[in-house]
Amino acid sequence: MQFFPRKAISGVLWKDKKIVSAISTIHDHSMSEVQRLVQVDGQFNKADIPCPKIIVDYTKYIGGVDRADQYIQYYCFNHKTQKWYNMYKRVSFKFLEILKYNAYRLFLLSPNHQTVGNSPAMTFLTFSRQMTSSLIDGYVGISNKGRQAAAPVQSRLTERHMPNVVGNKSWCHVCRAKVAAGRQEKRRQTIYGCNECGKHFCLPECFTAYHTKAKYC
Repeated sequence: MQFFPRKAISGVLWKDKKIVSAISTIHDHSMSEVQRLVQVDGQFNKADIPCPKIIVDYTKYIGGVDRADQYIQYYCFNHKTQKWYNMYKRVSFKFLEILKYNAYRLFLLSPNHQTVGNSPAMTFLTFSRQMTSSLIDGYVGISNKGRQAAAPVQSRLTERHMPNVVGNKSWCHVCRAKVAAGRQEKRRQTIYGCNECGKHFCLPECFTAYHTKAKYC
């Protein structure tokens, strides 16, 4: 016999005719007794042997456990697998199924639930569907993106651009960007710029920086 206490959950392994395992959120490592036939000198007699309380309660209320297992198997989303690393998934899915059934039982006890004769108005299948719909309502899946393609090289860095008089004075594009970034106090106006880019630039610094540096400000 071995106990595995973990905060609000207790686990136990108990050897009867075979090893019995159990997990509970309402039991501790308290013990009780059960009667078993024990062979002594060739004769079988009843004897009291120690047994974990969790096993005693399970045996006492096994009818409810069997009914819960029956309901869970109706619409189970668990899948059998032989791979050891998927066993954790199976245990997790089993817990989710138990939680779903417990929620259904609590729903049936709710004063807001209506019955039709002796049968519940909402079946376990309907409850499962509505619960699933409410959980995934508004969820949008995120697709797995592949490796991002390299950003295209901007034409201002590769094509041939020549400075020119582009008209009336206007704010230098680079100076204005530097002021916005807090790297320069004042912006300047100029009549020079680039016809291909359609922007004004101070010569030669700002014009050269814009056409040779990816990050020009």
